[in-house]
Parts: sequence; C-alpha cells; structure tokens
Amino acid sequence: MTLKIAHRLWLPTLVMASSMLAIAVAITLGLRSGGEIASADARQRAQEAQLLDAVTWHGLVQAQVVGQVASLLGPGTAVEAALRPGIDAATAPITALQSRAQAAPATAAGKAALGRITEARQAYAAASQAVLAARAAAAGDRDGSRTRALFDSQMQPAITAYLASHQDYLAVQQQHRDAVR
Repeated sequence: MTLKIAHRLWLPTLVMASSMLAIAVAITLGLRSGGEIASADARQRAQEAQLLDAVTWHGLVQAQVVGQVASLLGPGTAVEAALRPGIDAATAPITALQSRAQAAPATAAGKAALGRITEARQAYAAASQAVLAARAAAAGDRDGSRTRALFDSQMQPAITAYLASHQDYLAVQQQHRDAVR
C-alpha cells in the first residue's frame, strides 16, 4: 500500500501535533506533581516548626520547674531572690509557645495533649502558690519540714504530671512529623 502525496504531506504535521500533545501532557503532569511536592514540603516544614516549638517549650518548662524547686526548697530567701527573675522571665516564652501550639492546626490527639498540659500547668501553679504561702507563713518552721511535706504531697505530683503532659505532647508532635514524612 502506497501513500498518496497528499497524505505524505500531512505526516510531518501529524507527527509534530502528536509530539506537542505528548509534551503538553508531560508538562501538565509535571506541574501537578510539582505542586503536590511543594504542598507536601510546606506541610513538612510546618510540622517541623511545631516539633521545634514543642521541644523548646518542653526545655523551658523543665528549666522553670528546676528553678522553682530550687527556690522553694533552698535555704532562706536568698536563693529564691536569685532564681526568681529567671523563673519569671521563662513564663512569657512558655505562655507564647503554648498559645502558638493551641493556635496551630492539631489532630484530636494533639488537642487532647494540649488540654492535659493546660490542666497540669494550672495544678502546678496552684501547688507552687500553696507551697510559697506555706513557706511564708511558716516562720516557726525552722527546719522547713512542713514546707517540705507540703512540697512532697502537692508540688511533686503536680510537677510530675506537668512534665509528663509535656512529654506526651512532644511524642504526639514526633508522631505527626513521622506521619508527614
């Protein structure tokens, strides 16, 4: 079978048109997958930022708790006076990180972990105030046994729960990061 000259003249045009169509399809698919990659990268960067905030938050809380314990159990008021500025200075970044974590999009597990942190922080603050008040009122408690007993019965469990709630939130953020990867 031979092709007529009229058909032969159309062959280069058909080849060029089909080549252009194939290129257009490849570009469209490439742009689409490029957009998906960019979206996945953005999600991963956002999750990494949330994880970094969680780690920073956890570290600040640990430092604040250590300072608070040292100031409460230290001898006299000189230790408390030396540590109080650092403890108070850590409160603002901790509050800012907590607000940022609560404003970020979260799963049900993340929201539950944040709720546990809020409850544990309130219990920790209440126990801390109770121990401070008992310490101030216990002028006759020379060896600090009443303050220490109150610390052991109220403050220590509140500290343990507060730090555990932060550790749980950190674990949730690490799981989210692994899921996004």
